[in-house]
Amino acid sequence: MKGVTGLLLAGGKSRRLGKDKRLIPYRGVPLVLHAYRLLQRATERVLVLIADTRDREVLQGVLEPQTQFLFDPIPGEGPLGALAGALGHIPGDFGLLLSTDLPRITSSLLEGLIALGETEPDGVIPLWKDRLQVTCALYHRRLEPLLAHAFRNGERSISRWLKGHERELNIRWVPEEEWQAWAPSEAFQGVNTLEDLERLGDADSGEAIR
Repeated sequence: MKGVTGLLLAGGKSRRLGKDKRLIPYRGVPLVLHAYRLLQRATERVLVLIADTRDREVLQGVLEPQTQFLFDPIPGEGPLGALAGALGHIPGDFGLLLSTDLPRITSSLLEGLIALGETEPDGVIPLWKDRLQVTCALYHRRLEPLLAHAFRNGERSISRWLKGHERELNIRWVPEEEWQAWAPSEAFQGVNTLEDLERLGDADSGEAIR
């Protein structure tokens, strides 16, 4: 499916790790660059969603010179607002959202989610351990006004909003047995704590992805 824009969530600050997890090395490159390259492979264009000019200063030294940044209209309020704002800036129908702290996501998984968008659902959302993986998912731009309205009314959780509107939306849920054809079973294991970092056996080793 053509015309998909990659949306890289890169404005979060890690409080539990005590360091900027976007810059933690994984397979020879910072996590944020690893995620950026995955989106480059799967989509036609990538927008990096950030909170402020400080984020841009940090990431300009890590990402490619031609990187396009998009500021979160209300930073610090979670991914729902950032997603709503970004969907209003994509040229095509779909945005593929990916956070920087999911290093075991694969190109095949992202391409699989995009392929499931051929039927024009409102979203393509993977499930892992009965939880919605909303920061690695495909969203149609028609959701932008609905998400913006929810945000203005105090909603901050994409998962809660999707569950509350499941009957009204056409969501393509992707169960584990389906997406595991494209990625390892621990693909959605994020990096949020020092313990998560220790479990990431190939962090700071191996070759950078090309």
